[in-house]
Amino acid sequence: MKRTLLFGWLVLLASLPIFSQADDFAALAGSAEPAAAPASLGVLKWSGDQEFAYRLGAYDPATRTGGQVDGKLSGEYKLGDLKVVASGQAKDNEFVPGETAVFYAPGTFKFGLGLQEFSWGVADKKNPTDTLNARDYRYGADAGRLVNPAATVAWYPAPWVSVEAVYEPWKERSKFPVDFRANTQANLAAKGLPTTVTQEAEKKDGTQPVFGGRTNLFLPGVDVSLSYVYDKDIYYTPVITMGLGGSGYYPSSIELVQKRIQRLGIDAKTTVDKYGFWIETSYNITEDPSGTDDAVRNSNLEWTTGLDFNYGPASEYYANLQYFGKWVPGYDTNTLKDYTPFLPSNAIDKAYMTKMFYRSLTQSLGSETEEWLHGLTASLKFPLDDDLVTPSVSGAVMLPVGYDDTQVTRIASAYFKPEVDFKPADGVHILFGADLAYGWIKKAGSSEVTLDTTNDKLGIYTPQNSVYVKIDYQWNGSLGTN
Repeated sequence: MKRTLLFGWLVLLASLPIFSQADDFAALAGSAEPAAAPASLGVLKWSGDQEFAYRLGAYDPATRTGGQVDGKLSGEYKLGDLKVVASGQAKDNEFVPGETAVFYAPGTFKFGLGLQEFSWGVADKKNPTDTLNARDYRYGADAGRLVNPAATVAWYPAPWVSVEAVYEPWKERSKFPVDFRANTQANLAAKGLPTTVTQEAEKKDGTQPVFGGRTNLFLPGVDVSLSYVYDKDIYYTPVITMGLGGSGYYPSSIELVQKRIQRLGIDAKTTVDKYGFWIETSYNITEDPSGTDDAVRNSNLEWTTGLDFNYGPASEYYANLQYFGKWVPGYDTNTLKDYTPFLPSNAIDKAYMTKMFYRSLTQSLGSETEEWLHGLTASLKFPLDDDLVTPSVSGAVMLPVGYDDTQVTRIASAYFKPEVDFKPADGVHILFGADLAYGWIKKAGSSEVTLDTTNDKLGIYTPQNSVYVKIDYQWNGSLGTN
């Protein structure tokens, strides 16, 4: 169905000029009146990006070794205030639709309808306010957006201000490298519990819409944005039904549901001399704003602040540095300590057992695994010989603070990506590099530092670590004038 829709849009791109007809002749042949200028048929643009990559697994060769071909096609047709875009790509052996929508911009307004991709926030990739699109986290923490059906309107009443509103009848689900339902089922089964774990059915009938708005202020010396999103949580919350067994109460069934979350965002960006500075924050309010319900995870504050600048010969080198973090007020740091050792006599207390299971599941399923998370990112590029060769390195380090260390001490997580980009011709890139992610822990009673490949936010990507060579070809073209 998605392929059919995309093909339809591409056909529409090619056929729209047919419906734009020239004005009638101003006069019959031989008239002294000059002929009217032919009406514009608009501008049609197209582009493509084809990439072949061969990867060699750096942790588990059987997991990541092999070659694949990815390709992306995009088209745009513009006639006056009307613009139609369509795109799609083959990525990681599956079809992924891109932005495919119609935009109309009369006067100081702009309207949009279709599968849209939003880019909110000013930080580099780590954007707390950029949540309108689901993301694909299966192949790395630097996850690409997934387009979402949406209707939008923007108003530009003055050069220094704009106002945007977005309505999504439903929000696509983000994709993760782990199966939350299967993992929860397996963990409970390992404890000998016959619990049935199910996942809430995805609804695309308009009964769970997402909407939001943003105001942008372009002030002297600084740009500021204020945003609000009535969102759907990308993570899951357990709904537990308790049952009574031979040794006491246990969760007979658990349904994983996605609850509502409200996001209040603000960001600002400025330039001082050659330095660009920014800050972006979002306060995310869950359905338990007071933080007193063990069945709903707590609200949290996320932020990213950083700077970038050029330096070196002819200021050709580039550096981007950021500090990011997350704070969960009232985070429960004793989900294991309070029940260690477990007293069998408490198993017949239904309220006690219900509270214990909610405390053990709610935060972890919601990706809240510490009270404070501190992180640093860096990206450095060194173009050489007029961009013929561009070595670069990027990475991130994360440090958790304030968590239950009864079983595990979490030391740090890190991601590294060194790369060399060789550009032998326009539009052609040959890249050599590596994707490497790690999470280091020490288990209770041991001084040995080991890798966590099952729970750590970056360590879960360790099995996908690889070195690679890529050949990338980018092309584009256009036809007509507007």
